[in-house]
Formats: sequence, structure tokens, C-alpha cells
Amino acid sequence: MTGGETSRQTVEFSAGTLAVQVTTNGEPLKARTYVYYADSGEEASRGRTDKNGDASYRIPPGEYRVKIRPDGIDAPDQVIEGVVVTAGEVAEHSLDIPSGSMDLTVENDGEPLEARTYLRDPELDKEVSRSRTDNRGQASYRVPVGNYTLRIRPDGIDAPDRIVETVSVASGQTTEVRVDFAKEQ
Repeated sequence: MTGGETSRQTVEFSAGTLAVQVTTNGEPLKARTYVYYADSGEEASRGRTDKNGDASYRIPPGEYRVKIRPDGIDAPDQVIEGVVVTAGEVAEHSLDIPSGSMDLTVENDGEPLEARTYLRDPELDKEVSRSRTDNRGQASYRVPVGNYTLRIRPDGIDAPDRIVETVSVASGQTTEVRVDFAKEQ
């Protein structure tokens, strides 16, 4: 370039919007969201859903993968693949994770028993959550719909762990499980 000449370059600042809604049984669910470039796997953005289960990102056009880590239910990360964002447009994606609850009561001869509890998804061959019963011998889980195996390790008594093989959790329902160590020895 010589003196007095003007050089022009075009820089593209266009972006699109990615809107994600996360629910459980149709109700808003808080979750952490991670947006990755599909080709490189690098993180493009991250955030959280709001009280309505919504998150929104203004990002460059391209293809993305969205990882969702639910809060409020004991669920594994969920992934939405092949999310395409176009300049000037809104790409809307929603994810509903059907869930239910399991309420556990642990007793020893009818008296509340504190225990450590472990919930496993046999299909995934993975522990999905663990907890402790409170001083009333109770613990609760909110998990995706499915069948689970429950292991209960008692505190304060000399007894082997108890295994409840199939605990079925249905959408929007509460499954109640009661284990009395004295009655099951």
C-alpha cells in the first residue's frame, strides 16, 4: 500500500442464537450447560439455565454439541449432538428428562436407623447417587425414570449391607422403599 491509498477489509461479526430449554416431566429444570464446537471439541460457551429451564447463547454460525448437567435430579450428563447455528437466526433445542422420586426408610426393629445408601443404574453399570439417611432413617432420591439397585450400609449395628435389586421409578411418581434390618436377618 502506498501513501494516500485506503485499504478495506471485511470482517464478519454475524452470530446466531442457541436457545436451550431443559425440563423434567415438562417442568423447568436447573442445569449447567456446556457448548462445544462439533469439529474441534473446544468449548464455545457455558452457563446455567434460569428458573424457567432456559439458557441462551449468542455464538458464531456453525455446528455444535451441547452437554447438559442436570441439577436437582441425580441424572448423568445429557448430550445434544448436531446443533446447527445460523447467522441471524435462533436455533431452539429442548430436552425433557422424565424423572420420579424414591423415598427410602431404613429401620432396625421398627426404630429409625442411620445408614449410607448407594443407588446404581444396572443398565449403565454405574452408581448414579449416594446419600445418608437422616436421624429419622429417611433418604430421598430424584432420578430419571428407570430401574435401580439400592445398597444400604447400616451405621451403628453389626449387619451386612442390604441390597434391593429392582427399584422401579416412574415418571412423576414416588416409589417408597422400607428396609428393616431386624426383620430381614
